Amino acid sequence: MLQRLRKVHGEWMEQSRDIGLIPEPEFDEMKRAGGQSQKTERPFVTVNNEAKSGSVVAVSCYTAGASIAYRLDGGNQKKTGWKLYTEPLKLKPGQVLLAKACRIGFKDSDQVKFKLGDPVAVPVTPPAIPHWTDALYKTDLLPRLRKIKESDFVARPSWPWPTGWKPVPQAIPQYLLALNDEYASVRYWAVVGLHYNCKEGPDRKQAETALQKMLRDPAPVVRIAAAHALCDWGQEEKALPVLVEGLDCKTDKARLFAATALNKIGEKARPALEQIKAHEKDPDNYVQRVTDAVLKGLGSP
Repeated sequence: MLQRLRKVHGEWMEQSRDIGLIPEPEFDEMKRAGGQSQKTERPFVTVNNEAKSGSVVAVSCYTAGASIAYRLDGGNQKKTGWKLYTEPLKLKPGQVLLAKACRIGFKDSDQVKFKLGDPVAVPVTPPAIPHWTDALYKTDLLPRLRKIKESDFVARPSWPWPTGWKPVPQAIPQYLLALNDEYASVRYWAVVGLHYNCKEGPDRKQAETALQKMLRDPAPVVRIAAAHALCDWGQEEKALPVLVEGLDCKTDKARLFAATALNKIGEKARPALEQIKAHEKDPDNYVQRVTDAVLKGLGSP
């Protein structure tokens, strides 16, 4: 039954192009290459039907995948919050239509205003802005992520797991090999696989040596995962500074991963207490909350 469910789940992931295995820091980089977000095109208004009592207007945006938010002000209309535009709406004399376009991973467009009698001009179609998934689906990242996670299945005996189970040897070489993968997301899961499956003896010794090299990986999420594992294995002198450096990452999700790892290693984070305190005012609320938890766990006010 378990094997059948795994097979069905794997098929579903493939068919739906599930992206859930991409770590959030890498996911954000895909959407905002170099930390820079593209901007959604300004929406524009067209008048579909004119009448003395008002006109039916439509709002459009050339950015594929964008949603449009709008509100009506003026006339007898009380000022309202933003609503999701789903269909043409009636605009009465004296009312002002405010609209802006939004798309996940993009900056919101500039706001536009329109009232009856304003000139209507449909803009020239701008160059198409590709969706970040366009580039993703041209790669083999998703199948490679599914493949590395399949290694987890061979790392455990059949259910029920006996007390003190140990991974079978086949999985560990696969994790070690994947540390050299071109994709940071795959390398991340290889590090996690070694962390949770190399508990003792020669396996852990081999993993420690391999993960020390990963402390210099170009991807913050990989460095942080490797440092977390090494701290758990008593290598705080080498690994703890990497977690603290992670609190300075440009992306909030990478900082969150670093703060979460510091929280999980508990007392082992104490040598970096003062450095962690310096980050308790992080601009991201989630990072700030986890950093507060780290400090509270270390007894710091």
